[in-house]
Amino acid sequence: MKHLLILILDHGHLVDEVFHELSRNGFNATVINARSIKHMLEDEIDDVHFFNISHLKNDYFSTSTECYFIVDEEKLNLLKDLIRKETESFKKIKGAMFSYPINDYEGTF
Repeated sequence: MKHLLILILDHGHLVDEVFHELSRNGFNATVINARSIKHMLEDEIDDVHFFNISHLKNDYFSTSTECYFIVDEEKLNLLKDLIRKETESFKKIKGAMFSYPINDYEGTF
């Protein structure tokens, strides 16, 4: 059976280290940069058509990273353990993870 593991991490330079370690262990995911409602309201932008190029460099539009892993059931615990190790159980990098069994699956992941 396949499982969907969703990982959400605060965005920052330490996140790259997590991704490198997961990749070295054979895991891959779809990654999406996101913003919380709180940050969106705090950082209102008057006109998103015009912004400074430094906004892109500083990840102005994103404050967290969402990752979607599809893994075999027998690899799920290894993935979770690696995430716990690399985030120091979400103390070094704030975030969360949760998983769901996938009842119906087609594809090549």
